[in-house]
Amino acid sequence: MPRLSVILPAYNAERYLDKAVDSVRDQTFEDWELILVDDGSRDATPAICDRRAAADGRVRVIHQENGGLSAARNAGMAAAQGEYLAFLDADDYLAPGAHEKLFAALDASNADCAGCGYTVAYDDALGETVLLPLSAGAHDAAEVRDAIVLPLLGDRLREGAFTGMVWRFLFKRSVIEEYGLKFTDAYLEDELFLIRYFSSYPCRLAVVDEGLYFYYQSAVSITRGYFAGFAENYLRVLEVKSALAAQYGLAVPADWKDNCAWAGLLAAVGNEYAPGSPGTGRDKTRRVRALCAEDAFAHALKHYKPAGMNRRKTVVAALLRCRAFGALSLLYAVKNRGRN
Repeated sequence: MPRLSVILPAYNAERYLDKAVDSVRDQTFEDWELILVDDGSRDATPAICDRRAAADGRVRVIHQENGGLSAARNAGMAAAQGEYLAFLDADDYLAPGAHEKLFAALDASNADCAGCGYTVAYDDALGETVLLPLSAGAHDAAEVRDAIVLPLLGDRLREGAFTGMVWRFLFKRSVIEEYGLKFTDAYLEDELFLIRYFSSYPCRLAVVDEGLYFYYQSAVSITRGYFAGFAENYLRVLEVKSALAAQYGLAVPADWKDNCAWAGLLAAVGNEYAPGSPGTGRDKTRRVRALCAEDAFAHALKHYKPAGMNRRKTVVAALLRCRAFGALSLLYAVKNRGRN
């Protein structure tokens, strides 16, 4: 049994995959296995996976029909043999010594999971480093709940709100198996997994305040395209979060759902005007009107005044509250000029 299983889902990732695999292979911590999950790729990804497995006995490959990120991660977890699990996205990569530092912090503090910060990486430069909202050292379950779980069920509108990314952590496989934890949904799947994991048992978390994970942002990923079914996915996740808060007895703010609904509405409106969104400008305005009539979004519009946002979101929110859909359409037409 290796101490660590690294799960790397890959879909049409031929451009990035070798760099991600190399970042695992070059780790100073050597007691690992790497599980590559080819999620029905149509490019050279399957061949790259097979080549890397043939060159290193610690690398295993799962080929499956395309099922999305959650299904690919679940397949990797089911096959994993390590005491701990880590996740790596195919277009990202690890800092040298990342796993050694995480395990050193874990072992030194007698913790049972570990986490770190991440650094944003672009094609030609590195960006900001985002640390966990906990200081270096060990933290008990109450501190983890207050700093990681509750913020995922709290203010999602303010700038710098905590984002739940599973690749920032080492997870104990026995906990995942004991509580039957899996990834669900096609949006915010990381946040749901973190809520479940850190609420299922009293975790002691070791924190390393370094950006040990490089989160790659290409020009394509920064200029996001249209996500069909975004609003439906978001509203379903909102209901799942509500159920999890009740299941685990989490003390969430009374207005958290309206806050989260506003965050989702703003994202859903932006999605309707994103590059690749179908239909005419009139079609998009009609769909935005329909979004505002959805129960959760309509309740938030009526009962909650959003605050703490950047200037663009503040303007969009004001236009939505006034039902100024024509002005909203014009705003996005100017913003997206040249992006389609």
